[in-house]
Amino acid sequence: TVLSFGTNSDGQLATNDLIDRVSPTMIPSISASNIESGFTFTFIIDKNNSLFSCGENRLGQCALGHFLFPIKTLQKVPA
Repeated sequence: TVLSFGTNSDGQLATNDLIDRVSPTMIPSISASNIESGFTFTFIIDKNNSLFSCGENRLGQCALGHFLFPIKTLQKVPA
């Protein structure tokens, strides 16, 4: 289970919206083995060693191969 809360101005909480959360909110469909977060983006490695990201992507921070933003749900980072 992955829970997220805090500022969500760029979708960095992976809740499919831009609403800040003051209490932990479950992020469905992911079992994480590692989580790293910056001020406006998040990276998660799942139990299968796949890398996912979300959040601000104006400069390509989410490593998705494009500059679309915000990324409000976890997206698999291409290999």
